[in-house]
Amino acid sequence: MADKDVTVSVVSGAIQVAPETLPVGKDKNVKIFWTFDKATSDAGWQFAANTGIVFKDTNNTQFTDKELKDSGKKYKWKDANSDSILYNYTVNLVNGTQTLSKDPAIQNQGDSK
Repeated sequence: MADKDVTVSVVSGAIQVAPETLPVGKDKNVKIFWTFDKATSDAGWQFAANTGIVFKDTNNTQFTDKELKDSGKKYKWKDANSDSILYNYTVNLVNGTQTLSKDPAIQNQGDSK
């Protein structure tokens, strides 16, 4: 089972996410980690404590085991990846009183069988 990584950057006051749409592949129970590039981390950005990564479909059962790590510099969800649905989510960052948000996606590629 391969973990998946998403790099989060703040450039010119806007969040950039790479990849913009994360293809999960066929593995089940994939851990997805969101981490900052060095410049963003050094600038003091953090994931919002309880809402750093929020899925638009709050009734989905694919994503569990949410965890904020490394003093707010890393976020993790586990993806069951048992379907082939596109899941939209929001990245929420904070730096002092400044907040930023962005809406990328995860493309599950598992089977619902």
